[in-house]
Amino acid sequence: MFASVGRRLALLNALVVVGIIALVTTASFALVRQTLTRELDRELADRAVTLADRWASDLATGRHPALVTAANQAERRDGTDRHVGDELLEGGDTLVYILDNQGQTLQATRDVFYPDLPSASGVHAALDGASDARAATIDGVPLRVVTLPIRVGDRLVGVVQVARGTQQVTNQLRLIAWASVATVGLGILIAVPAGLFLAGRAMRPIRTAFGRQRAFVADASHELRTPLAVIRANTELAQRLLPPKSEVRDELESVIGEIDQMSRLVDDLLFLARVDAGAARRGQEQLDLAAIVRGATEPMRGLAEKAGLTLTVDAAGALPVRGDADQMRRVVRILIDNAIRYTPAGGSIAVRAGSAEGRATVRVRDTGVGIAPEDQERVFERFFRSDAARSRATGGVGLGLPIARTIVQEAGGRIGLTSQPGHGTEFWFTLPLAAAPALAEAASRSSVEQIAEPR
Repeated sequence: MFASVGRRLALLNALVVVGIIALVTTASFALVRQTLTRELDRELADRAVTLADRWASDLATGRHPALVTAANQAERRDGTDRHVGDELLEGGDTLVYILDNQGQTLQATRDVFYPDLPSASGVHAALDGASDARAATIDGVPLRVVTLPIRVGDRLVGVVQVARGTQQVTNQLRLIAWASVATVGLGILIAVPAGLFLAGRAMRPIRTAFGRQRAFVADASHELRTPLAVIRANTELAQRLLPPKSEVRDELESVIGEIDQMSRLVDDLLFLARVDAGAARRGQEQLDLAAIVRGATEPMRGLAEKAGLTLTVDAAGALPVRGDADQMRRVVRILIDNAIRYTPAGGSIAVRAGSAEGRATVRVRDTGVGIAPEDQERVFERFFRSDAARSRATGGVGLGLPIARTIVQEAGGRIGLTSQPGHGTEFWFTLPLAAAPALAEAASRSSVEQIAEPR
């Protein structure tokens, strides 16, 4: 148990550490990317301002080269200078475009044109008097495009647009990304063993304290058995020595009942203490679960009749399983006793055993008070008692069902329940069939009613 808790603590510690590292590296990556993009835009804007100042007077006086016609632009886009532009973009050089106030291109760096350059959206924004910075992609090459208006006084005379590939920024971000991944991986390699070490250190005093408590419960339970036996024997002796009609006899009978209840509690505590210590495991033998169900039910009929209940059993045929016969019998009696305690007089209890899909199933259904939905997940906890369905007036201490679950799980089975308040409860447990498939099928067919395994 403690090893499992330690592993979970170590895993949680590793997840927290790795999560923090991943969060920090992601935020750092986003911040660096934003910073590099802003720095590139600033450099392009400075270049554009310099060019705008240089071209302002020429555009204002009309002293500028002839317009580059659309036909010439198309020719150059498809011409032999295309590879020059690709080299410029991939090399991180800057492409410059100068346009007049009508949006007509006047000059381009080394006469390099692309279908998306100059960027029409950026040019329109600049002609409206606004500066524009945006991302674009040319032939799969990402780039940043900055466009500024060229003014003389308050008069807009042209537009300058500069573009540069972001390959250098991408390379830097890729390096940072790989470094971030390596950091997260290193964090995992460090956090997991460190978490296991710290969890082991943290669990050590808890393990020691729990071991002492477990030993105390086991020792106390063992030591209480002898005094209780002596008290019961002396009480029975005193009862026999009293006159037959003495009122004290009834009081002593009540004392014997309380002693028996205390003895059962001590036995249950001792059993659970041994389970926690790993000393309660018994050898697994092949047995007939149906026969065990029939044998365990018969002694309970008297208790059911005394409580005004009808107890029926349907466990025909054979159900070969592996386990401890005494413990399996104990599970069946716990479930029946539980049903008797919480079923009002006039109700009924049905015990059925059958098989399906290679598993033997035992069901104990009653018409009792039922269990509230919020309590159904907790009824197998030690000492848990629901206010509605687990009243102290029934005499139980909340250990029967936890013991039943422990026994079934030790045998490789499962246990559970379905319940509806006011309409009764059905407890069930399943165990793997120990016979070959053909024998299991024959045993299943011989049952009066097959019981499907709960899902």
